[in-house]
Amino acid sequence: MPSSPYINSLRLLVLALLITFWELASGGLYPGFELLPPLIIGRPSLIIGELINYVASELFIIDLSSTLQATVWGLFIGMLSGIAFGVAFGYVRFLEDLFKPFFVAINSLPRPALAPILTIWFGFGILSKIMVAWSIVFFIAFFNTLQGIKSIDPDLIKAVRVMGADRLGIALHVMIPAVATWVFAALRVSVSFALIGTVIGEFVGAHSGLGYRLLVASGLFKTNLVYAILIILMLLGVIIVRVSEYVESKVLKWRPPSIML
Repeated sequence: MPSSPYINSLRLLVLALLITFWELASGGLYPGFELLPPLIIGRPSLIIGELINYVASELFIIDLSSTLQATVWGLFIGMLSGIAFGVAFGYVRFLEDLFKPFFVAINSLPRPALAPILTIWFGFGILSKIMVAWSIVFFIAFFNTLQGIKSIDPDLIKAVRVMGADRLGIALHVMIPAVATWVFAALRVSVSFALIGTVIGEFVGAHSGLGYRLLVASGLFKTNLVYAILIILMLLGVIIVRVSEYVESKVLKWRPPSIML
């Protein structure tokens, strides 16, 4: 549901107040008054300058392209493979009984701990970042798809069979619509986690990327540049999420709107 102009105005007001207080606390409004040193918290006016300089440089295109490619590929491959395995486990109970504990165990591994191994296996190029993103997205898509299949009411399947539907008809009219909601729920979560996985991979080992540039700026104590890159990552995440929501609204346009209580 779109936000009202009143809510949007309040959001802008809150944001303006926060930025003003931040500028004040970092000594930007009154040079002799600092609550915290700008080396620690940065300064909004200087962050904007760093943001403009970075975006205008050649490094930005290289870093953005590297991060975006790894994120998109990790998301795409992770969703496809997760859905495929989820469907297979949902239809073949033996596979779920045999392999699900292993999947749960691997999924419990923190990705920052898994990223160094993937970097050793796949090198410092883009492939290792794709695999870190995939390692997160895959399990989200897998468990959501599996749960979606399990949530289908058996009585509904029996009713469709009584009406004369074959296996293909059941899949088209019952399975796919039921699982689609769970898959797109996974997609909404996965788009952000794919970006997180890519940045984690760039922290561990990379030659370019927003995560790599963030790590370098942090090591050089360029606090304002760190915040500038964080803003870029935040905006990139928001854009990717909005795109996924738009795709979901078009694909699932048959779904009735939710009712707010």
